[in-house]
Amino acid sequence: TGKVEEAEKRFSHFKRWYDLTQQGIGIEKLKKAEISNALNSIENCEYLVAHTDLDGLMSAAILIKNLSALSKLDSKNKYRNLRLMNYGGNTLRDFTEQLEIPAEKSFVTVDFATHPDSALTIDHHATSLSFIELGAKLPPVVLDLTAPSCPHLIDQYFNLGLPKDLISNCNKIDGAQYQNLNETTDLSNPY
Repeated sequence: TGKVEEAEKRFSHFKRWYDLTQQGIGIEKLKKAEISNALNSIENCEYLVAHTDLDGLMSAAILIKNLSALSKLDSKNKYRNLRLMNYGGNTLRDFTEQLEIPAEKSFVTVDFATHPDSALTIDHHATSLSFIELGAKLPPVVLDLTAPSCPHLIDQYFNLGLPKDLISNCNKIDGAQYQNLNETTDLSNPY
């Protein structure tokens, strides 16, 4: 009977943690990154972790092109060190194994759940804490849960002045803000 009670206790703990992260509770404890520190983390990162959706891919491209992410790497290694992630793992250990980043290397996470070893996380989702376990260190963040897309957040936070059609279309796609069904399948529009 002790094993069943222990399993129930662990499940209750997990369920409470899961519910809180899905609601974004605890997100206010994340340390907000100063712009100069955020820029330094981006310029000096050796790996860039991004979600595989348009929001994540555009965010990674913006960080590489406009903010010099991965710039210290030669062209051969630059794109090898880009980690495109999908949600699928359930634990921090799963996430860490999927990253395949050596422990001593610095990385920035964009439009994906944060990792305790990330030098910086840029996100606009309440689920940013999905893989953080109780007691884990929390990385600095550029976080705005009201931003309609991560490119929007990056543009605003770093005052980049990116093209308005790029930002509005990223907002539309990430927020599923289509006007009608035909707009979702219109292949003449790249967005």
